Amino acid sequence: AFALFARRDHATSWARSPSVRSTTAATGLGTHQVYETTDELLPHDTSLARDTRRLAADSARSAAFPPRGSYQRCHPWHRWRPARCAVGRPAGGRSAGELAEHAADVLIAEAEHLPTGTNWRFVPPRFRADAPGAQMPNLSHGLAGIAATLALAGVELDRPDLTALAHSGAEHLVTLGDTSGPGFVVPRYIPSDLNDEDEVTYTWCHGATGTSLLFLALDLAGVSDVAGEAPLAWHRRCLSSVRTSGLPARLHPGFWDNDGRCCGTAGVGDVFLDSWHRSGNDDDLDFALHLADTLVERAVLAGPHAYWQFVEHRAVEPLLPPGVGWMQGAAGIAAFLFRASRIVQDGHAAEVVPRMDTWWALPTGKSE
Repeated sequence: AFALFARRDHATSWARSPSVRSTTAATGLGTHQVYETTDELLPHDTSLARDTRRLAADSARSAAFPPRGSYQRCHPWHRWRPARCAVGRPAGGRSAGELAEHAADVLIAEAEHLPTGTNWRFVPPRFRADAPGAQMPNLSHGLAGIAATLALAGVELDRPDLTALAHSGAEHLVTLGDTSGPGFVVPRYIPSDLNDEDEVTYTWCHGATGTSLLFLALDLAGVSDVAGEAPLAWHRRCLSSVRTSGLPARLHPGFWDNDGRCCGTAGVGDVFLDSWHRSGNDDDLDFALHLADTLVERAVLAGPHAYWQFVEHRAVEPLLPPGVGWMQGAAGIAAFLFRASRIVQDGHAAEVVPRMDTWWALPTGKSE
């Protein structure tokens, strides 16, 4: 589904970079973001910038030559990831548009049409030898991400049919979540008792932070109503759930044990900064800066270097080795901290760098 997310101008510059190559493009695209961050956002050659670039380069080199056969075990998102380069403002070749059209057609073919709207499974039933598996309906692995993708594709490819399908997916998503209060959360898994993990989380990947981006995509596509409320109202509902969840405190084992962009603090903070840039809501900025302060407090300092370690409470050694990548390590965390620092210094005049996984969340004109 993420085949359609990235802007072609970013994809083109990534593809031309000789220092960033990846078999799946997952690490390469993320590492390219860090090169942009350190080049464009830092006025001086600081030790943190140098360390970030060095770690990013090491990560890219490792990804360029994975162990033999390892690509066969890649997550489906990663197998789709190279095609994410297809949709964006005009800057790529015709082949990018053709790839986007093909990816959209695949999603149309795999859609499940239900009385409540449209659904997509993590793995289509026709590819399974056993019973249908669990669904993960939030952004990174399921329905919310696919609907967001189609909403963006509908705009970029001038395909109203894709926008309508995205709208139908959002209508179904709302039936899966909790709308009883001022917030909105969707279970991490369906069925929700699949394992011993918390029923809901609040991350970019499987929680309300990421799911909020669906509603921004629908708003960009001109959708005016989802289940009786405007898309921007659903977006605020998602952010309300995140803000009142208790994060970034580690309230119990398994709750908020990650500070990265995908599954933790940095990803939440960046979405709240996007929201502040769009709406001017100071509560969003205050929360984002609180998350930035938390990341500074949790940094492990080793001489002039800094890194972060996450926790897996079920492991024999719960403290995990530090990561360096964009989604699960220092690269993504550092990029968020660079951005927060610029905002503290320059306020609304701070430069905004669009990210491949959130570019449509920026206000009009900020992403150019």
